[in-house]
Amino acid sequence: MNVFTEVYEKSIDLVKTPTLVDDWKTIESELKAMLQPNGPDMDKAKVLEDLRQKLRVAAKKVGGVSAKAKANEMVRAVQPDNPGFQERAALLKQMKHFYIVAKKGSQSVWVVDQPKSYGKWNYDLFAGETKATVTSLLAKGNEVFGAGNRKMLSDALQHARKWSADTEVKLSDAGDPTKAMVRRWFHTDAASAGDVEATRLKLLDGFKRSRQLAIRARSSSLIDRICAALATGTTLTLRSTHWTKSPSSTSTRCS
Repeated sequence: MNVFTEVYEKSIDLVKTPTLVDDWKTIESELKAMLQPNGPDMDKAKVLEDLRQKLRVAAKKVGGVSAKAKANEMVRAVQPDNPGFQERAALLKQMKHFYIVAKKGSQSVWVVDQPKSYGKWNYDLFAGETKATVTSLLAKGNEVFGAGNRKMLSDALQHARKWSADTEVKLSDAGDPTKAMVRRWFHTDAASAGDVEATRLKLLDGFKRSRQLAIRARSSSLIDRICAALATGTTLTLRSTHWTKSPSSTSTRCS
């Protein structure tokens, strides 16, 4: 798998048929309701915290809240004696690290915050592994971003939308003050008026696209882009509705 979009689509396929133990059926059903083809349903996002809480409660029953105890509970839930338990374990682990970090009107921002030690997407990483290895992988924690930085991603998108909109308004004004600013930043004094105007229009088009990109940030495929860029230091480039960049061992951590 190259992008989180593929992981998300695989997750949708897995929740179509109930496979978890009986006491996980409610969460399994709610995950199915949340994982919609056009993106996760923010009204069903509570299931993600319900999942994490269920793991905490299960861990406390055996004397603590250790990562190993939570891993053991996930292994029990996926019925490791049945074929395909690795994919089910990968699904639960993926949802454990899936967060909605902002909701405002019809807009929502979701972040997948993988363990730092993961070098592949969950389904690839767990494929064909033994019960012991899967249990060890499930116990991995220490997320790349953490709660504070996940909130930062949401704030950054809001700021980006506002700044893009403000700049778009400024560039929409073809008056002399705007042209003087464009000339100062992008041209020499010798540039023609036509060149300056062409640059203004190009910038205006770019900031319109930037604003729309921020507005569309509710889609999980966009999170692929943000996450990959932050993890690798690369520049964000809008190509289509999906990322085409394959994750490396570092960018995969971001999911």
